[in-house]
Amino acid sequence: MAASGPRMLAAAAEIADRILLATQPASTETELAEMVRIVRENTDRDIRFTHQLVGIGDHLPFWLGKQGLTADGLRDAGAAALLPEDPTAAADLLEYRREKYGIDELVVPDELAAAFAPVLDRCTSPVADR
Repeated sequence: MAASGPRMLAAAAEIADRILLATQPASTETELAEMVRIVRENTDRDIRFTHQLVGIGDHLPFWLGKQGLTADGLRDAGAAALLPEDPTAAADLLEYRREKYGIDELVVPDELAAAFAPVLDRCTSPVADR
């Protein structure tokens, strides 16, 4: 189930086992944390979260460029859905969010698949191999 506003997040907390945090491209980690807090305050169950990536380094999907968004602009805004270019830094950030917020599933746009592959390699390899 996808949810973004406080009422929908609270409603989803009552019935969903997984919630896609439906954020704007420039939403910050603080906004992600607030969404997770609302869900957790409205359930006693362990709910896992999904988040959609909007970019990796300077790689953005075409449709975001058509909206006038740039990697620099998203970076300046502190966009949580824009991962760092460095695969190890990106994997570490994803692990941090998995542990802290329960975000353990990502939607990766097709246009970002090649840029995400090295991140995925690090996410699936033992920490000592990073």
